[in-house]
Amino acid sequence: MGSTLYFTANDGASGRELWKSDGTTAGTTLITDFSEGAASEPISNLTSYRGKLYFTTKPWSGTGGVKLWSTDGREAGAVLIKHVNPGEYAQGAFQLVESGGLLFFWGGESNTRLWRSDGTEAGTYLVTDAVRGNLSGTSPERLVDANGIIYFHGVDSHGAELWRSDGTAAGTYRVFDVNPGGDSSRPRGFVNVSGTLYFAAYDPIHGNELWKSDGTAGATVRVLDGLPGSTSFYPDSLTNVGGRLFFAANDGANGRELWTSDGTSGGTFKLSDVKLYESPSARPLLANVGGILYFAANDGVGGRELWTSDGTQAGTMLAKDFTGDSGSGSPTLIYSTGNKLFVVATTDELGQEVWVGQMPRPTGDYNDDGRIDGGDFLAWQRGYGSAATPPGSGADGDGDGTIAGGDLDAWRNAFSPPVSAAALMARTADAAAESSWSSGIVSKAEAVTDEALSFDTVPIALAETPQATRSPLALPANERGARTAARDALFAMGDVSTMFAVEDAAATNWLARRRRR
Repeated sequence: MGSTLYFTANDGASGRELWKSDGTTAGTTLITDFSEGAASEPISNLTSYRGKLYFTTKPWSGTGGVKLWSTDGREAGAVLIKHVNPGEYAQGAFQLVESGGLLFFWGGESNTRLWRSDGTEAGTYLVTDAVRGNLSGTSPERLVDANGIIYFHGVDSHGAELWRSDGTAAGTYRVFDVNPGGDSSRPRGFVNVSGTLYFAAYDPIHGNELWKSDGTAGATVRVLDGLPGSTSFYPDSLTNVGGRLFFAANDGANGRELWTSDGTSGGTFKLSDVKLYESPSARPLLANVGGILYFAANDGVGGRELWTSDGTQAGTMLAKDFTGDSGSGSPTLIYSTGNKLFVVATTDELGQEVWVGQMPRPTGDYNDDGRIDGGDFLAWQRGYGSAATPPGSGADGDGDGTIAGGDLDAWRNAFSPPVSAAALMARTADAAAESSWSSGIVSKAEAVTDEALSFDTVPIALAETPQATRSPLALPANERGARTAARDALFAMGDVSTMFAVEDAAATNWLARRRRR
């Protein structure tokens, strides 16, 4: 969150508790010890909200309800926001998801009811008792925000169907009954792609297929009947990468494979014949890493290894063969920070290790913020005429070692605001093969597990794309200086249309003065 990493850790004395770090030994400290001594309570759902960290705790026994906490990292400890249903059995609050300025989570009655919070005790309460979040014997599906509305798998007399909520009882209702009557469509796998909600749902005529919705009944439709008739397509692991949907599905030919969709039947197609996993009980691993999809797959030749895709069949390829033979590296966790990719993989020589790879740097991203926008133009402008060491670094887009006019052309060709720079990473077979990989520092005796690298232990806001905001401009007194400052600020925000308006207005004023002469 910001420049501070929040994580849970066990120092051998306090049990597994909440810590923070600024990246230095002195700045790595315990925030609070919820249980005295080496005992600890499960801490989960670390979430950034309104400039603070929110999280939940519960007793190991499950009896005693769930507690919602917050900390700004500067306080001595954490602040209890709400003790949700004390005395009741709870498996732990499922998720904290921000939507429409509120935090939503599952709580109460074994965590099957929708709750909301504004960060205060008075503003933390049950939204409605008219719907629960699970069918008997199952856990609630995850909550997903789309356009300030929270969507979820809700259960009432119509079975499990798609619901939505704005945080009020009146604004919480069923969107559409995919499987009419009391039977369930069991919608799951919710993902927001550019404001459209995608999910998998079942009806007895078409089976389990891919659906989409804009939050209204009329626009909740099936995208594709991947296997015509009642046989199920089973879309799974729905993932948003650069405004495009990727998912795993089975068309009945070669098992689970990688598919992509633009929301239309014609724009939904299979990307590759490689199998995403071998066991029907396993879940495909699809990860959005800086606008590029990485996933684990087996092509029948090199075992289960790391693959990548840019959304085209030609751009779906092997990224790294960890074993170099027919064995499997079996990558399990994929995460990125900056232009580095971290993967947990296994080899006979090293055992289970953390690997790091250098991702390609996209042409035009001169300030290395993951976007190609006006900020990169300013970086070029500041470096113009200087040498780039090594060549290709900084604003040297053409790699000739000097920041000059050719680098401005390279930026201009890539610039299309507001586009994620990562989405423009051109992947080729050679580039993928030449990616720089090295083994991490974890030894075989210290094999990393999924639990040890849980997502609660990684930076909360690191993967979030910063949003440009307007601020008052301190403009120079003279017109030319004011226009230049305004142009540069608008470039930095990617607001090209307004920038052109500034320039057009200046040209109009200049022409009027010329005519008066």
